[in-house]
Amino acid sequence: MWRFCNDDRSFIKKGGRKASRISAEEFKKKLIHHVLDKADVTERLEYYYSKEQIARWKNNEEIPLKALCEIFVYFGYYIGENESYQISKDLSKINGMDFENVCVATEETINEAKACVEEDLGNSQLLGFKTLKNGLPIYGMAAGLDGVYPVYFCIYWDGKKFRGYIPTYGNFFNKIDRCVMGYNESEYEEYLDECGQKGSMIPDMEHLRNDEAMEEDICSRIVII
Repeated sequence: MWRFCNDDRSFIKKGGRKASRISAEEFKKKLIHHVLDKADVTERLEYYYSKEQIARWKNNEEIPLKALCEIFVYFGYYIGENESYQISKDLSKINGMDFENVCVATEETINEAKACVEEDLGNSQLLGFKTLKNGLPIYGMAAGLDGVYPVYFCIYWDGKKFRGYIPTYGNFFNKIDRCVMGYNESEYEEYLDECGQKGSMIPDMEHLRNDEAMEEDICSRIVII
């Protein structure tokens, strides 16, 4: 019986993706520079912050938590709007994955930052800059349309470029049809039936995804070299 969505260890893949060994600090600096080099991101930021302030952030001035959340929400919009971008291509395996709502932080972090950004329904602790148990630094995000449960994904550095990866084990989407799902019980019950899991419990919204399972999936799939 499933405890959470896609609770099947056979969904975990071993290897196939490679990541370059990099410190958490270097990864954070490299990703922020990469994001702030996107004109689509900085143009949105300029509604709220001066060009001089953005330039200082590009030169490694510490970014306040509120602004950091906003920067990565705008980066999420960029991912959704640019199909040819590598991360966008990496995420295209899930049909209906839209970036209308981009989640980059837990409710607690959003409140602390006083940021006007979307809260994640699953309140995942894998959002934002994290270092996983295998030493892999990532940036975790989730995205979805209104009425659709956001799909979690992470960004990592493969040594040449930034890549995106969607874990299956513990994540909330329809693996059979490779598509997003709404957050209503009837749709999830139908999916459980499709997977031969009729009778499995239906957890509340906050526990449809499982952070430990997703981290295990990511660590197994992405090998540090």
